[in-house]
Amino acid sequence: MDRRYARTQDKQKTLQNKDKMSNWAYYGPDKADYSFLTDRLFPAKKIAVDIETVGKKDRTPIGLSMAINAWESFWFPIDSPVLPWGMLQSPDILKVYHNGLFDLDGLWEHKPDCTNIDDTLIRARLANYDRASLEYLAPTIGRSIPFTITDLLKKYKVKGCDQLPEEVIARKCCIDSQVTYQLSEELNLIESPDWYYKRELRLIPLLIKWSRRGMPVDTQRVEKEYNFCMKQLAYIQTLCEGLGFNPGSNQQVGYILSKRGAWLPMTQGRRQLKVDDDTLGPIDDFLAQTVLVYRHFQKLASTYYKPLLGKDWTRTWFSFETITNRISSRWPNLQNQPPSVRQVFYWPGEGVDFSQLELRNLAYFSKDKAMAEVFSSGGSIHKYTASKFFGPGYSDEQYKHAKAINFSAVYQTTPQGMAVKQGISVAQAQEFIEGFTHVYPEAWASILRQKADGIRTGYVTTLDGHKIKIPKYTPEGFPETEEGIGRKAVNYPIQGSAAEILRRALLYMEDLGNPINMQIHDEALMNRDLGEIRYDVDDLAHLSPIYTPVDVEQFKRWGE
Repeated sequence: MDRRYARTQDKQKTLQNKDKMSNWAYYGPDKADYSFLTDRLFPAKKIAVDIETVGKKDRTPIGLSMAINAWESFWFPIDSPVLPWGMLQSPDILKVYHNGLFDLDGLWEHKPDCTNIDDTLIRARLANYDRASLEYLAPTIGRSIPFTITDLLKKYKVKGCDQLPEEVIARKCCIDSQVTYQLSEELNLIESPDWYYKRELRLIPLLIKWSRRGMPVDTQRVEKEYNFCMKQLAYIQTLCEGLGFNPGSNQQVGYILSKRGAWLPMTQGRRQLKVDDDTLGPIDDFLAQTVLVYRHFQKLASTYYKPLLGKDWTRTWFSFETITNRISSRWPNLQNQPPSVRQVFYWPGEGVDFSQLELRNLAYFSKDKAMAEVFSSGGSIHKYTASKFFGPGYSDEQYKHAKAINFSAVYQTTPQGMAVKQGISVAQAQEFIEGFTHVYPEAWASILRQKADGIRTGYVTTLDGHKIKIPKYTPEGFPETEEGIGRKAVNYPIQGSAAEILRRALLYMEDLGNPINMQIHDEALMNRDLGEIRYDVDDLAHLSPIYTPVDVEQFKRWGE
């Protein structure tokens, strides 16, 4: 179909980059006039919506498009006097988004309706497409996305979408909304139950609301910790340069260690020596350990402290994009803050943490008698494991080993990985992992069956009946090994079921009006300054067929 971009001749508007913008524009097969708004757009009962923001992190909207079918859409600058906000705010009109968490967050100040929405990204993810981007999905319905935002920014040599020419960003936005509309019409994207999908949609506005509440930051403490890390890095850098290598260069680290007699394997791409943390950990050379310490302070400084410098408050952006359906966090990733970093966040908070959730899932699926007895009696699975391995008089260090032994089953940790994290030999780690098979024989038998089934079928199923496809390729694009597929076949249903139980808990807490401001893995955090906190711990423990008691803590600093 021949499509033409027809600019209207309404009164001009001006953006910061000084490019002239019209009040609205049409992208479709016909020659546009103002009647298109009143005759075609305004009567629509279903529209696909795409917004363009300054950037991924700066979600200040600059404009949006509304598609009324797979070939016609309308573009509006965000300050257009004819932008029909009422259509976005009306519960009587179905709004289709591709990544509603992003688009609705950008439109949040305009109070968009979130009760009558559809999201083709979520549907594609639940249907186990290898990727859920529009660029990937468009060819499945005979369409294409000719360019990405990254392509446009690179082509025009600008940093933000607000610096792109109007017609360029408008055309991109209109094509995206048209493809989104067609996806919602032509693809059967859902393999999960309908109620499962609706639960995902309900979470979208809640996650936006919770993330926008944010977390207060201790500015002075952040600066102090950052400066300490930088001093340690400078000291180690000087030490290593005196020995002839840069600790921040993997190539130089590999060269100096191999020169000193360390055996190092090649990376999967076989382009250089492998010097990741798991490889360096067991090496008995102070330079290898020095590099690990350098990386520790470098990650603390660059990943955790630097993004918080000068801020007295921060928020995160949630995402549904994890394979196991766990809610992820980024910019910054507040779900992955080390205990030492957590203490820079302070507010009168309360946390509800589901106790040993992954291991309870393993016990439920495997019906392991020893695990079931521990959990039914209100005991700690980690203490039980420690007593079995080390006797009743186990030490704090041995208790940490017991936790690692238990989680090695859930995450299918290798002996090398456990050795690095626990500071033990590979042989001892192997002995620990083998010992698990004797302490929990039914759980181990279930793990072996799950591995075999996952390798054979390529799928696993969660507590709520969601089928998860096991990726055939690694994140780096290499074919996944049978060992890797088996590891994911064990981990995915446990992690996916934990995500589902936490969803039940979050919705239960929200229905009672609790002031949630953060979700961390198996924990919900609340801010007492924002409202009354009320819930029944017994209700939380019986939200699913798996008994899941919770630990409750109150704090003034997160992590203390």
